[in-house]
Amino acid sequence: MNELLHSLAPSASFVGVLATIFWALAIIIQTVLAIAVFTDGRFMRARNQDSFLVGPLGWGLLTLVSGLLAVSLHWAVHHSTLRPARISRETLNPETKS
Repeated sequence: MNELLHSLAPSASFVGVLATIFWALAIIIQTVLAIAVFTDGRFMRARNQDSFLVGPLGWGLLTLVSGLLAVSLHWAVHHSTLRPARISRETLNPETKS
């Protein structure tokens, strides 16, 4: 009976390979998400819209560290109907208007 259980259990090397693949995919996905959030922040800045709380680099680094939580927060703050009213830089500083 004991031999049957050992033959059905996955080997340690197989579990190690699966764990390595999982973490490699997690790192790749998190890096891609961070780049996407950073790029979105740069596009917002190009459209004269300020980002909330921190700049694009801050949002990108936060996404790199916390993943989907930061992406969800970034989307809710900047692109959903939950966002505060959009204020452009010209509205905040009328003397810098060209």
